[in-house]
Amino acid sequence: SWLPLYHDMGLIGCVVPSLMHRADLVLIRPEDFIAKPALWLRALSRHKGIISTAPNFAYGLCAQRIRDEDIEGIDLSSWHIALNGAEAVRSSTVDAFCERFGPYGFKKEAITPVYGLSEAALAVCFSDFKSSYSSGIGADGEEWISLGPPLPGFDVSIRGPNREELQEGEQGVIWVRGPSLMEGYLNQPEATAEVLEDGWLNTGDVGQLIAGELSIAGRAKDLIILNGRNV
Repeated sequence: SWLPLYHDMGLIGCVVPSLMHRADLVLIRPEDFIAKPALWLRALSRHKGIISTAPNFAYGLCAQRIRDEDIEGIDLSSWHIALNGAEAVRSSTVDAFCERFGPYGFKKEAITPVYGLSEAALAVCFSDFKSSYSSGIGADGEEWISLGPPLPGFDVSIRGPNREELQEGEQGVIWVRGPSLMEGYLNQPEATAEVLEDGWLNTGDVGQLIAGELSIAGRAKDLIILNGRNV
């Protein structure tokens, strides 16, 4: 893992499981990965890594930036689970990664799109570990990629602007409930009341359910505040 340890996927998704299962964990500094993304793949090859995880952008960065001479002689055939989460998963990015590194032993079946969030500490949906990821074009003409069904104990609901539950295939805000859901934001009762309702959490993410599996389109409010400016 090169993910920051203050990031939920890095801490809860990588460090905690390695401690629980007494597994070897190789850590790379995030700034080193951004500067030289080939370090990630070389480490996976050297240590025969089985599981590694990253946001979608990292797979795109590797496909675009890594040169043949940076990874000469590597073998990615031991990488069985390549988790992809923390942001919308794009099939164009995943396909480019698979095509670029297939000659080095990477298997498309390893790509495992997932969905989670810190308020659920951490995972909510996982796609199948053993088969290629599912994708397609929705009724609205937009691409979708399955992030899998909810994990045991979790429920996912897609709701409209008045918090009404929508039908399968309809796009709306993702609400979740489950055993690891937060009790609230620390010392922020108003913010807590805005997102928690009868055991359900308003994630602020937008998506749809198709055949019981979740796909995500983005955020209900795609906004970055930069130097006091809304972007």
